[in-house]
Amino acid sequence: MSYISVVTITVGLLMMLSAYAVQAAEPQSLNVTRTTPAGGQVSRSGTLDDGTYVGSTSRTGASGGSYNSSITCEGGVVANCSRSFSGTNRDGQAYTGTRESAAGPRRAGATTTVTGPDGNTRERTRIRRR
Repeated sequence: MSYISVVTITVGLLMMLSAYAVQAAEPQSLNVTRTTPAGGQVSRSGTLDDGTYVGSTSRTGASGGSYNSSITCEGGVVANCSRSFSGTNRDGQAYTGTRESAAGPRRAGATTTVTGPDGNTRERTRIRRR
């Protein structure tokens, strides 16, 4: 599963939980586990309480790689999300990282920092107009 797919699914879960929050004032939660087409497994959980989404994802690949992430998003005029992630590739090499993002009425931006198995850290910032 690609990085973009994980982001898309996380945002989709946030939108689904937001719709439920309009209907009820009590916290809403979601837990999903599924097998991937390649034979791995993905588990996601999330809770929306008073405009704040907290979620986590765990993925294990059929060939031995793994990925774990946790995310917190707060809504408002500007939606802010913070995610930390870590994983290992099929050779057992580890990586870690964070992603901070914000989306407002006129623009959205995100900064991603990743530290790879070689110890080098890379940072990428993107800002786009809406």
